[in-house]
Amino acid sequence: MNKNEITENSYVMNNQTGKAYKVTTNTVQSRNRRELVGTGLRNPEITQVAESHLDSISFPAAIICSEAERIIRWKKKQTPFEKQVLVMYRALRKSIVK
Repeated sequence: MNKNEITENSYVMNNQTGKAYKVTTNTVQSRNRRELVGTGLRNPEITQVAESHLDSISFPAAIICSEAERIIRWKKKQTPFEKQVLVMYRALRKSIVK
């Protein structure tokens, strides 16, 4: 996907912070900003990010990002599965973040 394919309910990653979001609306806000919702399950953050800072990601990639952010936030001993999720997340982040 490229930046032209950012539509409502698609998933994007901020190419500066590496944080994953879901696009809430098709309309572009002032100064080419998109309204986004974080991928967290409890109290997802609502934010606006400049469209030039966003890269589209697939649904499976968004799930990996969401799970990795949860694992990092909990700061507990990690299972082998959780370690593998973090490896995939870091690789995805490295490919997108500039």
